Amino acid sequence: DSVPANDPNVSQALFTLLSHPDDVTSALHTAQILASLLSEQGNLSVTAAAHGSSVVMTNDTKPGSGKLADDASFKTALSGVPAKSVIAGYVNIGALAAASPAAPAAAKHLDGLGFYVGTDASSPVFGAKLTIK
Repeated sequence: DSVPANDPNVSQALFTLLSHPDDVTSALHTAQILASLLSEQGNLSVTAAAHGSSVVMTNDTKPGSGKLADDASFKTALSGVPAKSVIAGYVNIGALAAASPAAPAAAKHLDGLGFYVGTDASSPVFGAKLTIK
């Protein structure tokens, strides 16, 4: 998800977790428990929902339009991630830096961070890619 850089009404980082589980019903049940725990333990209001073959957890009440998969920064940061990764993630560092007046000037040149965790035969593997504007 993104943190709108020019929206003074946004007081916290927004996140969205998207999964494509084999068993949507079980994954949704787990996500609802996690969302409830996160909402109880902090100042977050987290929801969990199933959308087709995906389960989504988010604290964003007004998600943006379009698809993350169409975003050039996302594509670049996650290019080369193995198809059988256990988990893959993306952080839009550029938007976070733009939204924070206290961000160091050097951070304004950062674009995105893609990462993954998986296995290669019998060994765990991890990869990360930091992209620069």
